[in-house]
Amino acid sequence: VKPHVLAERAMRLAIVFGVSLVLLNTGVQPIPLEDFYPFGEAEGDHFLRGNDDDSSPPINLSSVFPFFDKNLRTAYVNTNGAISFTTQIPGFVPSAFPTNTSYEIIAAFWADVDTRGTGNVSYRQTTDEQLCQRASNHIRRAFSTITFSSLYLFIVTWDRVGFFDQQTHKTNTFQAVLATDGLHSFVIFLYADGEIQWTTDDASSGVDGLGGIPAQVGFNAGDGIRHAAIPESRTDAIINITQTSNVGVLGMWVFRVDGEDVVIAGCPKAATHENAPIPVTLFPNHGSVLGGTIVEVFGPCFDKTEISCLFGGIAVQGIYVSEDSIICVSPELRELGRISFTLNSSNSAIQFEETTFYSLAIDDADVIEFSSKADLFYVSNDTVNITWNQHSILPQSLAEMYSVAVSTRLNIELFTLNTETGGTQFIANLGSNVRNDGQFSAKIPTLNDRVSVALIQITIDDIFHSIPGRSLPTPLQQVHNKIKRSSAQWSDIIYVSDSSHLHNQCEDWYKSENVRIGYEILDRLPSCPPTASRARVDSVFEEDDFSDMFRNTFHKKVSICYCQSTFTSNNHGSGQQCCYDEDGRLVVGPPGGGTVSRYAPNTFSGLLSHQRHDLLPYIYCCSGEFSNCNMYHERRPSDNGAQYNFHPPAFVFGDPHLVTLDGFKYTFNGKGEFTLVEHVDGMFNLQGRMVKAESSNGSPVSATVFSAVAAKEYNSDT
Repeated sequence: VKPHVLAERAMRLAIVFGVSLVLLNTGVQPIPLEDFYPFGEAEGDHFLRGNDDDSSPPINLSSVFPFFDKNLRTAYVNTNGAISFTTQIPGFVPSAFPTNTSYEIIAAFWADVDTRGTGNVSYRQTTDEQLCQRASNHIRRAFSTITFSSLYLFIVTWDRVGFFDQQTHKTNTFQAVLATDGLHSFVIFLYADGEIQWTTDDASSGVDGLGGIPAQVGFNAGDGIRHAAIPESRTDAIINITQTSNVGVLGMWVFRVDGEDVVIAGCPKAATHENAPIPVTLFPNHGSVLGGTIVEVFGPCFDKTEISCLFGGIAVQGIYVSEDSIICVSPELRELGRISFTLNSSNSAIQFEETTFYSLAIDDADVIEFSSKADLFYVSNDTVNITWNQHSILPQSLAEMYSVAVSTRLNIELFTLNTETGGTQFIANLGSNVRNDGQFSAKIPTLNDRVSVALIQITIDDIFHSIPGRSLPTPLQQVHNKIKRSSAQWSDIIYVSDSSHLHNQCEDWYKSENVRIGYEILDRLPSCPPTASRARVDSVFEEDDFSDMFRNTFHKKVSICYCQSTFTSNNHGSGQQCCYDEDGRLVVGPPGGGTVSRYAPNTFSGLLSHQRHDLLPYIYCCSGEFSNCNMYHERRPSDNGAQYNFHPPAFVFGDPHLVTLDGFKYTFNGKGEFTLVEHVDGMFNLQGRMVKAESSNGSPVSATVFSAVAAKEYNSDT
């Protein structure tokens, strides 16, 4: 890139940063210290000794960190509020960017820190999944049009550090988090509420920590041209950085740093799309088929124009949060898998791209978990203990913006699931005004003596409840009024009854079922592999991923189960489970053997039918007192594996040579696009593109290779 082009880019960045540092609505709460990424001795941090103007030894990064289009592998943590890569930074006076040195610098708060009197500087590298996910969430919200999953973090914390010369009466606390997947990289700066108290040392013409040459915040490429600095850097206004943000959370700044230029987070103006449809990003992009998921929508810069959210054509009102995002609460969807999503604005001049929301089965979307009980069958007056992630109740951006996640009060209620219509019906309130501390216990109320398919629901009752001196900011009040009780978190399915005497219900079901139905289903299904090791490599079967409580309810004393399902033209069919003990042997018959299913839960209607015709009867016959699992297994028998034939996978190798699903082998040097797999009912189609092969020097050879494949499921667009 030519120098004059770099200079122009640097000028544009200065303009962008010049308008981006804004004081936000005073109702928004600055980020508290407890919302920093965990740091300190207990987290395994490395510490710099108490010093003035010192730095760490060279730190070999366990992941490459792309920075200004360079891939860097060595870093230095400098006491004076910066991270460098080429060498340590000896200077205590923050230089204007770009510097006349070759230093690559990430300046979180570059000033003359002195830790001989107070404070610590610590750092660590981590690949912890939860912390990486947290960073990914921050970054995706800041950059709404990208998909990024952090694999590595470098966390550096300056904790209550004083300034030269051993001044301790004012301290600063701030943090820099470097996140990367090895290809893209981002930097998060955090400044704790009330914890930036000085900007200048006594040696830089400062008086009592202020004035003189204040701190620098930004980035330096080390080429004398490219840089990015918050314009309030090296001015008295930098003391207010805890009250500013580019992502709507006071005290948090997020930047992308892997390209030729640093990119500041923020929403693009609709005008930049030149009347083309505006792409949108959903977070999360999935939720329960039962609805109630709070979905944040990012993309353009939103105004308060009325916007509707369309989930598969079902319209719900969009809720304005800020210029950066709106909220939509997903409705009952009544189907699983891909659901088209788009926005509809009252401003007809604005069009939005369609994206995908994924409707999850109940057991895949459950946020509420059960504890302290072995199985899923509850009788009236049994104690139900539930836990949940307290930070999942509100969108993380709202919780961070207003610091209200734990102070939120909740309603906890018991619902039944209608296994014919898919609707839910309120049974009883288990708790009101419940503190959002992640755990709750209640008694199952008195019910009728029939077994019900039930779920527990958590809804928001109140925000900022009983916090002295805190009132609900106007923006959050409006959001609160609209999402209260329309948003919901759901548990997995449980089974509740007034009585544990279920023998009569078992007999009624047993008599109503065709005597031969289970064996008729077995006749049209592949036989179970005789061992778990064979099931693991058979492409027809997949591991059934269920909870310990589900296993203890339906498959007692087994180690693992594999499932196989058939599809019919009406999109749901029968299926079976093949279950194995700890030694990998196939378990046949009660109490824990796998069984055939009259309906497989591959679709929402199939899930409902599976509950009604397969799982509820199991509860009738195999749970409670006086159980008779033999009656259930007569109608839903286990396969004994006697008719098993191995189902090898199809594959392609070499020239290319192809091996089909039925084991037929042949060579085909076609050129063009071809169908590789096509289901007889059109449920699945796999196509491949073949092109002429080239040698290592680029010259053509007399062969073709596959260059691309594309798959299409029965209900997908692609």
